[in-house]
Amino acid sequence: MDPAIPDWLQDRLADAPPTIASEINAMLSSRPDDAWSLAEQALDALVAETSAPTGSESATRLLAADALLTYAFEAAASPELGGGGARAGRLAGRALETLGAALAEARPTEQGATQD
Repeated sequence: MDPAIPDWLQDRLADAPPTIASEINAMLSSRPDDAWSLAEQALDALVAETSAPTGSESATRLLAADALLTYAFEAAASPELGGGGARAGRLAGRALETLGAALAEARPTEQGATQD
């Protein structure tokens, strides 16, 4: 747990477009403890948007989720937060596994369809 993460994120959000910052804050269901908790909340939002109706609100939420995931990688790589390249790499692998599993569950392949 890194108590600096919430302040670090709010510093980043100060420079973000207001609608994106507002969406990111709305996505944070809990106080982020570390880079992984940021990534989890971003991934949850990304998966939720895959089954949501499309439109400008959905596009804004997707952009915000993408930004939050980017912030998670930045936090994992930040020496200021005790991170580095190896930590960011581990986060990337874990995030891809989590996202892949969630999307596979949300959108099961049709019987007889092949996967790439």
